[in-house]
Amino acid sequence: MKKHCHILLFLIFTLLLVIPCFAAEEQKEEKKTGALATEPASNRAESETAVSETKDKSTSRYQLGEIEVKAKQLPKEGSTEAGYRAENVVTTGPWGGKRLQDTPYSISVISSEMIENVGASSPDQLFRVNPLTQVNYPQARAGNVPISIRGFRFNTSTAEDGMRNTNGYGIFLEDKERVEVLTGLSGFLYGPANVGGLVNYVTKRPTAERLNSITVGDYGGSSAYAHGDFGGKIDKNGKFAYRLNILVQDGDTPVDYQSINRNLISAALDWHVTNNILLQGSASRSHYKVDGLPAYWARATGVRTPDAPDPEKLWTQKWTFSEIDTDRAGINGRWDINDMFTLRAAYSYIENEREWHAVNTTIRRNGTYTQLAKIQAPFRIIDNGGYGFFDTNFKTASIRHKLTAGFYGSANKFRYHQDASVDIPLTGNFSLSDPVYVSEPRYSVGTRSWYTGSKSSNQNWIIGDDIKFNDRWSALVGLNNVTIEQRSYNADGSEKPNSHYDKNANTLTGSLIYKPLPSISVYASYMESLEQGTIVPGTGTVSYTNGGEILEPLKSEQYEVGAKTTLGGMSLTAALFYIDKANEYDRTNADGTHTYVQDGREVHKGVEFTAIGKVMEHLTLFGGVTVLDAKIKRSNNPNLENKAPMDVAEQMAKLYAEYDFPYVRGLTFTGGVYYTGTFYGDTLNTDKLSSVITGDVGARYTAKVFDKPLTLRLNVTNVTNESYWISNYYTGDPRTITFSAQLRF
Repeated sequence: MKKHCHILLFLIFTLLLVIPCFAAEEQKEEKKTGALATEPASNRAESETAVSETKDKSTSRYQLGEIEVKAKQLPKEGSTEAGYRAENVVTTGPWGGKRLQDTPYSISVISSEMIENVGASSPDQLFRVNPLTQVNYPQARAGNVPISIRGFRFNTSTAEDGMRNTNGYGIFLEDKERVEVLTGLSGFLYGPANVGGLVNYVTKRPTAERLNSITVGDYGGSSAYAHGDFGGKIDKNGKFAYRLNILVQDGDTPVDYQSINRNLISAALDWHVTNNILLQGSASRSHYKVDGLPAYWARATGVRTPDAPDPEKLWTQKWTFSEIDTDRAGINGRWDINDMFTLRAAYSYIENEREWHAVNTTIRRNGTYTQLAKIQAPFRIIDNGGYGFFDTNFKTASIRHKLTAGFYGSANKFRYHQDASVDIPLTGNFSLSDPVYVSEPRYSVGTRSWYTGSKSSNQNWIIGDDIKFNDRWSALVGLNNVTIEQRSYNADGSEKPNSHYDKNANTLTGSLIYKPLPSISVYASYMESLEQGTIVPGTGTVSYTNGGEILEPLKSEQYEVGAKTTLGGMSLTAALFYIDKANEYDRTNADGTHTYVQDGREVHKGVEFTAIGKVMEHLTLFGGVTVLDAKIKRSNNPNLENKAPMDVAEQMAKLYAEYDFPYVRGLTFTGGVYYTGTFYGDTLNTDKLSSVITGDVGARYTAKVFDKPLTLRLNVTNVTNESYWISNYYTGDPRTITFSAQLRF
């Protein structure tokens, strides 16, 4: 299989070198017929007017002749022609969709075209490029992607189409139109959530015009895939329209003895009931399995973090795997009753079934390590979510209001077998010089009855006012009454001690926006958030002494000032923020056990800057900088006072670029440089992990085949094959070569 992969790679390179030569000849021929015929639409003026004039000699007056007006079609937002620049955003909760320029939040958007062009098959490959996000885990370990935003780690602050997905499992990019990353508190927007931010995955919707797209390629190693994306009207008038995405992927990754199998079928339907009533539905089923899991690296007491091991070697065991099956369905509707009233409602259901056989690795002082097998029987996570909002548009004197009132909430439960898991020490002479593989131990799990291990829910009653004083001044103010309820149970169905709470609180938000010019906005905002306390895992990668305990809810607050502007083809944003939240962390005890605790406050201050768009005609940039000052305050443990939280990089600077080669139409060179600063691998800040710089290179070529656009892509990530730590527990991916061919027809 790898031999065939190399042959296909050679053919791709040959096409990239040979086809542009023919394209250059075609351009020469086209130039003979006139420059305007070949001039890209983006080079033309917004409108062109031709006026002819003649003089009437009898009256000495000039008469205007025929006037010809030509209008240019603006590029689709988020497209390569637009430099991946987005104008609008969905991630604003009760406020509904808004223009990015008019939001008092820091939001970055990655479009489906950018997802395709960087060759991303999983969310962690996008977060690696985004200057506002720090990847903490590889998706291949657990099937979701815990990340840090503004220094706060989370894997629960995810949403799909604006509705919460508790754990972020089963996320596929092939059926997503865009990925929106909100940094900072989202309490009013989405209820109890991590204060660092929220990631909203927006599903591809049906298209008005016929869409047929087939992509085949390789996601790295010999992991071949095929993806079909189809859409269009069902009936002549377009009252019904559909979108269908199908994916199959299977094969080895660049890591020894590791393979990935993924399958997806995802469908969406739009029904325009009337001109002012729209109903939308979607459903999907997916399968995700990784054989050969990445290593979870712990340290024995007193051991400092060594250099990262070879990323192309499997440091766990060949028999490890993680498997996730996901079913999801959702429906939403919008009724524009009249110019004054609008009703919006939605519901979603997600069910995940997970199973894994993993290995935890603990590094010892003498360059050896021990391994512990973590066998987890299948378990289920069931999520329900929904919202209903009523919008009222009115004026008081000259002030315009959009008053929104309504409810949103979510509930989830975890179901386990009574014999859910077992830990088994492995025997072997394990050395960091080279992996050692042993046989899978015998075990028995998943044979007994199912039980509900935990339940949690949140209900949010909100009222908010989107106020426009005039063309320059506007404000957003809101109140959220939030209730969080959580319970945890033993295998016999009895409730665990200290595992039940039912908390209620009011949280506020307020923002003021000033636009000195239409292309510039400056804002100041304040937001409060109630975040549900951690349910300490009873099973999983780490075994805690207080497994099953539910920690108290966390009240947090954020102050933020920022500015946004559009400069030529670029969107520039900057934000200065201050966040104060309760501190939770994994405490390593003297006997080597772990306890998950709340203690003190985390205070994060920082600045973010992003630049996205076309800096010049042929050059696209997507990048930015994050600078953080994160400290523990008011801790009961004086050794933690003013210490930095674990795994929080103080600086990140990332830049992805594309250059359209002007002498060969359709040829684009791509690349990126990504810097993540130093961070600490322990709570006492005695173990400092090194900063890292990684780079990508690539190329893309688009041509017509039988008058249909064919796009060839080649991407090489981590081109220097750096070995590095992305967090205290995990290492980064090795050099990966991806390529694809996409035909639209």
